[in-house]
Amino acid sequence: MNSSLRGNGEKKEVRGMLAMRVSTYSIVLVGIVATVALLASPRGIKTAEIAMQLFNSILPLVGAWVGTVLAFYFTRDSFQAATEAAIETYASVAEKKLKPITATEAMRKLEGITKITADDFSLLKVKDIQHQMESAGVKRIPILDSQGKFVAIVHLQPISTYLLQVATDATQNVDEVTIGDMAMTENATVQMFKNSAVFISTDRSLYDAKIKMEDLEKCQDVFVTSSGDRKGSVVGWITNNRILKEIRE
Repeated sequence: MNSSLRGNGEKKEVRGMLAMRVSTYSIVLVGIVATVALLASPRGIKTAEIAMQLFNSILPLVGAWVGTVLAFYFTRDSFQAATEAAIETYASVAEKKLKPITATEAMRKLEGITKITADDFSLLKVKDIQHQMESAGVKRIPILDSQGKFVAIVHLQPISTYLLQVATDATQNVDEVTIGDMAMTENATVQMFKNSAVFISTDRSLYDAKIKMEDLEKCQDVFVTSSGDRKGSVVGWITNNRILKEIRE
C-alpha cells in the first residue's frame, strides 16, 4: 500500500512539473517568435498590426500543442481515478448485499446438483462426461467420490475441444478415451479441473464465498462442505453467476 501511494505521489509530481514546463516553454516560445518578428518587420508597417497577425497565427498552434500534451497525461489520470472509484463502489455494494445472505441460503443443495460420482477420476470416459453435460444442459459438472467429497469440476468447452482433437487421430477411439488419457496431453487442463474450486463451511456468508473465489485465479465455483474445506462432504454449490445475480438485484 505504501509503495502504491508513493508511486501515485511521484506520478502527480511528474505531471505537475510537466505542466509547469510546457506552459513556461510555450510562453517563452511565443515571446521569442514575437520579438524576432517585430525586429525583422519591414519599415512602415505598424507594430500593432504585426503583433496581431503574429498572435493570430502562432497562438492557436501553441495552444493546440500544449492542450494535446497536457490532455494525454491528465485525462489518463482522471480515467484511472474514475475506474478505481467504480471498483470501490462495486466492492462496497457487493459487501452490503452479500453479507446478510448465508451460504446455505444461496447454495444449490446436493440433491439438486447434476453431478457424477466416481472414486477414480482418471478412469471416467471423456465422451460420457460430455454426453451427461449436454443432456443436462450444463457447462460444467462436479465430480464427487462415493463419500460425497469433491474430486473435480469439469468444464464442457475444454473436453469438447479435446474430443475434436482425438477424432482426428486414427490411433485413438473417441468413445473410449478417459480423463487419464487426456492428462497425458492436456495435464494442465485436468489439473485445472481438480484445483479450480474453493470451499467454505455452512456458517459462512455469500460475501465470504465471493472473497474466497476472488483469492483463486479463474475460480468460478465455491463448494459448501461439512468441514469448510475439500476434505469434507459437499452439501451445496455456489457459482459465480449466483453471486453476480445477488449483486445486481
